[in-house]
Amino acid sequence: MVVHTYVGTGGGPFENNTTAFLVRSVAKRWSKGSLLAVDAGVHLAAISKILEKTGGFHKDENIKDEIEAGKTCGQPGPVICSGPFEGLELQYRSLKANAGYIAGALVDTYLITHPHLDHISGLVVNSSGLTGIQPKRIAGLSSSICALKTHIFNNIIWPNLTNENNGAGLISFIRLVESRSSVGNIDSKKFVEVCDGLEVSAWGVSHGRCLDVNDHATKSSSPTELLYQVSSMASHSTGEIIQRNISAHERTGVIESSAFFIRDKASGTQILIFGDVEPDSVSLCPRNKFVWEAAAPRIVTGELTGIFIECSYDDTRAVDVLFGHLAPRYLIEEIKVLAAEVDLFRNKSEEKLKHECNFHSSPENAPSDTTGCHDLNCNDMAILTEKEEDNLHYQNSKTSKTFPSINWSDKDCLPLKGLKIIIIHTKENLDDSPNIANLINQQLLEHEKQAQLGCEFIISRLGQSLHF
Repeated sequence: MVVHTYVGTGGGPFENNTTAFLVRSVAKRWSKGSLLAVDAGVHLAAISKILEKTGGFHKDENIKDEIEAGKTCGQPGPVICSGPFEGLELQYRSLKANAGYIAGALVDTYLITHPHLDHISGLVVNSSGLTGIQPKRIAGLSSSICALKTHIFNNIIWPNLTNENNGAGLISFIRLVESRSSVGNIDSKKFVEVCDGLEVSAWGVSHGRCLDVNDHATKSSSPTELLYQVSSMASHSTGEIIQRNISAHERTGVIESSAFFIRDKASGTQILIFGDVEPDSVSLCPRNKFVWEAAAPRIVTGELTGIFIECSYDDTRAVDVLFGHLAPRYLIEEIKVLAAEVDLFRNKSEEKLKHECNFHSSPENAPSDTTGCHDLNCNDMAILTEKEEDNLHYQNSKTSKTFPSINWSDKDCLPLKGLKIIIIHTKENLDDSPNIANLINQQLLEHEKQAQLGCEFIISRLGQSLHF
């Protein structure tokens, strides 16, 4: 079971609520190095604020003596009784010291989706408090690590606190290799342990396009024209994503972000966290579908039950000013692709089991075990014959490309029933309009009412936790 603690859930413009999460394996309790920070737009200040609201400090001066006495004789100290840090033993009397203990001793690794300021600023500023006892680890795709090394920890924007280029050695980098997988291939080797009890599989996704003034495309087209040229390559009436070859020039102009599958080693439970991401239907380099293909078998087997994904704007936002983000109409479009992949994988699995049942039911192949067909699990996801798989792909080609036309309510089981989709990175409007998160939630519910996918949308809130 993985516990998710929301340190920061927004995407700006308020700097006190930018993207930051803490993830841990319950099996590790609150042991040192057991917390994984996924992005750190805010960090220490937000942890301190949560502790302040949930009793993470003591005003009584006598408590200090009690804590010190407990340490001396090996007795446990006072324990937080509620909130995201419930069950955590207080090590110090003051708020700042306990916040420092969480950030310093419990958080071992920062997993960065991409190097935009609203995802790293807390990490950078808080690094001035590193003790140097053991280097903090920053993990991410090579593009993220390169950006941090070149543009942040460069002795200009911020001191080089890393262990590279003759730095201070307070930070070390983990360069994750992007996962590649075919549908149905759940390979444990694609996971890398990044902190005690948690493993990660990294996938690259697209977060818009760099509009370089020296780029030929931007000389000949306005940003609006450029994005509409791209979006015209996809049919929004059917949701069909037209496959196209992406040139190296186009790829270098795409802002890279990440999606991380995070797995609890003890329970096998997984969650999926996206950084900032744009819809495939308007992207020069559409890559979300690969993530959905990898997610589908994990949903079918029950390993993956939660997806954290951004929805920065409401549906009134025009496509040319989304800047590589999602709005409800595009998020539901992406979730429909996921639903189609889940349906495709489930059909393949059922066809495979049917094939096995027919095989064992014949007298010459009757098994000694009379239980017949067995329950579906990961080991049952054997590969169909090439002919059977081609037939299934043919039968489901319309499903995978024209997903909005599918009436899921006609099926025995809604494709994403039981799946939680947690909305993050909402951007608040600076006017008297309604709360943007509530508006986005309302629009998503309206889309879901029509789509009938079966998933549950949850708006993330500061200080909230979810158990998986």
